[in-house]
Amino acid sequence: MCYWKLCFNRKLIFLLWTCLMHHPAKLLAQEQMVFVYQEKGKIIQAKLGDQLSIKYRGYLGQTEYFKQTLTEIKDSSFVLGYSFLGPELLPNKEIKYSDIIAFRRIGLGSVVLKTTLSLGSAVGVILLLDRTYKNKEFSVAGRIGISAGLGIGLNLIINSIFPEKPKYHVKDGWRIYPVIK
Repeated sequence: MCYWKLCFNRKLIFLLWTCLMHHPAKLLAQEQMVFVYQEKGKIIQAKLGDQLSIKYRGYLGQTEYFKQTLTEIKDSSFVLGYSFLGPELLPNKEIKYSDIIAFRRIGLGSVVLKTTLSLGSAVGVILLLDRTYKNKEFSVAGRIGISAGLGIGLNLIINSIFPEKPKYHVKDGWRIYPVIK
């Protein structure tokens, strides 16, 4: 019985050693895409897990817009979105670097802050509307107007503070390089 345990431990050590010696780049890799604008010396790095907003030429030459999480980086293309739940639940797209028209990297901090502000404003609007409905000073049309105005107004303000529309255009001189270690 002790002999089997010793054989198993040796096989496990050999397997780990083989993985560490022959595949260190894959084990320690930090794949990223680098957007470079040499004229102004700007560099934007997009790592796996970052959210990208991309405007690109589609399959038939039409202009498309897609915003999703960067999940895979290849030599000539990259993948946005997760495919493990199926395309019906979470869409994913593979986009070639040569098809990109414009892009924007959306950092994790801005995603969290935008979500927090949206939730906070929703709670605030609900509390404010609860008070106006209890007060009965406003007519039904006035209450509907107040709720629609607050909802649309706060949504416009938050979206103007944290835009998601692609900002940087490739035609201006931006170049895209994959960094696969």
